[in-house]
Amino acid sequence: MSLCFLAKSKAFAFYNFGSDTFYCFYPLQVAVAQQLKELHTFTWSFDLGLGGFLGSWFDPLWLITGWFPDSWQLSLRLPMFVARMLVGGGFIYGYLRQTGFREPVAVVGGLGYAFSSCAMINAQWEAMQGTELMQLPALLFLLELYLHQRNRWAAVAAGIVVGIGHPLGLYMFALLTVAYACVRLGIQPPHERKHLVLAFLAFAAWCVVGVALTAPILFPALYYLFDSPRVSGDGSLLLLKSSLLSINDAWTIGSEIAGLLGKDLLGSNGQYAGWQNYFEGPGFYVGLLPLMCIPQLLGPRASARERTLFLIGISGVAAYFVWPALRHAVYGYGHQAFRFSMYWISVLLLVLGAAGLNRALESGWWRRGVMIGAGAILIIVLGTMLVAPAAVNVEHATRVIAFTCVYAAIAMLAAGDNRNINVYLLVAICACELVTFALPAVVEREAVGADGSSPVGRYDDGTKQALEFIRQTADDDEFFRIEKTYSSVFLDDALVQDYSGTASYTFHGSSLSRFVDAMGLPRPVPHPNYISSMATRPDVLSLLAVKYVLSRGQAPAGASKMIHLTKVGDVDVYLNGAAHTFATLYESVGSESEAGSLPIPERDATLLSRPVVENVADVSARLAALSAVSRSPGLERRTHVRKLRDDQLAGEISTPVASLLLFAMPFDRGWSATLDGEPLELFRADYGLTAALVPAGTHAIALDYVPPGRPLGIALATGVLAAFTVFGLLSGGLGRARMHWLRLRQSAGLRAATMRAAVSKIRPSRRFT
Repeated sequence: MSLCFLAKSKAFAFYNFGSDTFYCFYPLQVAVAQQLKELHTFTWSFDLGLGGFLGSWFDPLWLITGWFPDSWQLSLRLPMFVARMLVGGGFIYGYLRQTGFREPVAVVGGLGYAFSSCAMINAQWEAMQGTELMQLPALLFLLELYLHQRNRWAAVAAGIVVGIGHPLGLYMFALLTVAYACVRLGIQPPHERKHLVLAFLAFAAWCVVGVALTAPILFPALYYLFDSPRVSGDGSLLLLKSSLLSINDAWTIGSEIAGLLGKDLLGSNGQYAGWQNYFEGPGFYVGLLPLMCIPQLLGPRASARERTLFLIGISGVAAYFVWPALRHAVYGYGHQAFRFSMYWISVLLLVLGAAGLNRALESGWWRRGVMIGAGAILIIVLGTMLVAPAAVNVEHATRVIAFTCVYAAIAMLAAGDNRNINVYLLVAICACELVTFALPAVVEREAVGADGSSPVGRYDDGTKQALEFIRQTADDDEFFRIEKTYSSVFLDDALVQDYSGTASYTFHGSSLSRFVDAMGLPRPVPHPNYISSMATRPDVLSLLAVKYVLSRGQAPAGASKMIHLTKVGDVDVYLNGAAHTFATLYESVGSESEAGSLPIPERDATLLSRPVVENVADVSARLAALSAVSRSPGLERRTHVRKLRDDQLAGEISTPVASLLLFAMPFDRGWSATLDGEPLELFRADYGLTAALVPAGTHAIALDYVPPGRPLGIALATGVLAAFTVFGLLSGGLGRARMHWLRLRQSAGLRAATMRAAVSKIRPSRRFT
């Protein structure tokens, strides 16, 4: 599969369904790599639209690949994908071995997970679902390792596994652990349940220690997760309220049932005709062999525990298929798609199938169970072809029927004389099946070229040459923005092409989203994570310190007020003479509510001359108080702010009267400011930008950014690490002392026993004498 990409000079990034791998995650990967090399940390980026925190979408593998050159990042995507498969499948193998399955069965399980629909399709979205592909099996393996050995290091490692991923994983994996504990308790003998409950509680406690060690990365991501309107705004409410008393419609249930055999049953990639789209739709395929083996858990030689596992598992799958509240609860906020919950159902089916295969190999194949399993698979295929013939992928359906018949024939031949078959034959056939079924999702895709070329655009399209011209001709080092009237690829062009623009795609903060919505700025999709270029609003560009505009083929909006500088290749470079500086001084303020009642063009023009705030009376009073005590008549009003690096700004300002200083960046609690070395309060103005009140005079100003929660996270992680180290040393010392004491007692007991034996031999002789 990898050789296909290498031979065709393709990168593991796509521009059809799953295009986020190129549109969004590749730019983020490049930006993270730049920051790791330059700042050695995840922090703010002014290349992310108007500015934002980069660590909101985080893939642990970026910690490794980020240190490689930027030009390598696109080619690194394929080995990163392979690494996620290996890690995910390997931990499932280890989990099954830890829970008592024989090695060939664990191999089938590991392969089934690594080549599942989730892994091959959804895990291409690395920053969340690709990370979860590795996290879930690692958590299960470490959990079972702890339950069997009571090894606290396993529980701490599990906490680190959860904490290093997306912050939403804290909720999702906690919910998963509770659900898993309920299933384990359900199949456990009654007299062992109390001990198991205590073990789960102890595991959770040690997990918290591991999560705390990731706090420097986790806490800032948590802050921005809940600051995003996508989570804390209108989309934050759990859909349980609307779905508790509802059931899925027939098409959703049908898509879920078809998804047991892979999403490709209803069409591959752009031809997918199931629920919503190829990536968001349900797909629970983990191999036909495990699916066919599930009925073996009801065979005459199956144990009571296996039958209980079957009933719990199948009931859970059926409830999930019918009741949408379960799917909504798993994801944690207002999103209806089949994402992380698919991993739950896939792993559950895989465990059921592995248990069934294990039972068949131990006690012989149950013929009726083979017929039930194979018949259910064939019924799904034929039923789908009957109900929705136009939607069925005939090629995939043929493959399903063929492999099912092969498995059934082998099992039935072995069941005839109650003898076992060579299990490695099944492993080999299963491997062939999994690879065959995985090919359409990975290979039969419209992939980006290894050089970054694609029909939707390319990042190396002449923009960088135009940007270089601007940097060479800029007359000073003052910070300014650049915007384009065209898209090279998508909204995050600036992250790869290294310029500060206005468009972006990420978990935007509440202040930036408030600014965009209040100003009526364009979004390509009505969700807060999409912000289009603001090039169609020239007054807004001026407000946001956009000094240069790049255009291709036509003049930008407001070109009559701009100066055409040159043409670099096919890119026209315009100078926006009306652009404000990055920091602008104003003597008075207006009301947000009053400005909001104006028509959009008039409001855009008004904000160029007077900023607006929420509490105009309070800000005006504070400004008047400053004016009463500070004046510098004749001083020229001037600002000059430089970007020292992405998390540091510095400059000088001069003003004859106390003024409001407006910065062309979103208000964020991570930013702090000093004026002449003294703390300066920052607040929100112009619906979502950053402002401060400054007295008259000439001042030095500096702004520094520290992600909210990172200092607390560092303190917590350091404290926990120190406490855990001390605990380890003490427990090690106490353990050694206890062992020494036991040896002393054992030695003393041995000496006493020897003496008693000697005395018992002497006493009779004395009596005889």
